[in-house]
Amino acid sequence: LAFFESRRATKRMLEFVILRAKKASEAALRQFYVTTLGLEEPYPLEFRPPGQKESATLKFVLTGDGLDFDVDDSCNYWKIGLAIAHLDDFLKTRRIQGAPAPRQFRDVGYLTHVRDPEGYVVELLQTTFEGRDGTQKGGHNRPRAIGQVTVRVADAEASLAFYRDRLGMKLLSVLPTPDFTLYFLAFTADTPPNADLVDNREWLWQRPYTTVELQHRHEPRKLHRSILVDGLKIGLSDADYDALARVQGVGPNVTRMILKDPDGLHMLVMPHPSDDDDDDGLL
Repeated sequence: LAFFESRRATKRMLEFVILRAKKASEAALRQFYVTTLGLEEPYPLEFRPPGQKESATLKFVLTGDGLDFDVDDSCNYWKIGLAIAHLDDFLKTRRIQGAPAPRQFRDVGYLTHVRDPEGYVVELLQTTFEGRDGTQKGGHNRPRAIGQVTVRVADAEASLAFYRDRLGMKLLSVLPTPDFTLYFLAFTADTPPNADLVDNREWLWQRPYTTVELQHRHEPRKLHRSILVDGLKIGLSDADYDALARVQGVGPNVTRMILKDPDGLHMLVMPHPSDDDDDDGLL
């Protein structure tokens, strides 16, 4: 508590996406995220784009080999997305084997998906639509940010009430498709360039911070929580943390809260910045 008294937390950000992995996969994960994808590893098994302090960090917590991988289409967690300035060049330069050829998916973006050694999905998303990467300077062989963490939701309004109204994220874009609707939220004061939240895609893909992407399928489905997905770590300003603590009925000397979104995804919420990074996950 003395730390927070001496250095007041003034920022809000999505700090970590925390997943579990087999101890036997440690070297393969490092090879994939650092050597193949070009992320940096400032601390063991914590991966983030080089020099991007506003981007979330992907953190793996090692566990035994007895857990079955169940992060499937019915899981409330889906993927992280890396923002890439020149996707075709990136795939060639990084020599990413087995990646499907990128495609322009509707009016969402120019993208492809790969899986890491554990089976988790990583989306590679160009910061502009197909054929427009010439407007982006640099960044041919390094991701610019962890642009999104995608979670599936059963009730869009309940999830918006949690992420926007309770946690204080700002709704930046809404993207309806015939099968699902995507909602993008972030801790930011940015104002999208277009008042119509549907028309902000390329601007959104170029943000330096990480958004939470809520995917709501129009056909109802039951979602499950995987024990392999610890959840998200969120840092709030002192004022926001105190306000949320009051809503949650938490005492004034409690410096961390674990919340659940409406579909059971765990959130570790603390004042930001935090030196308390020696936890072994949220569970």
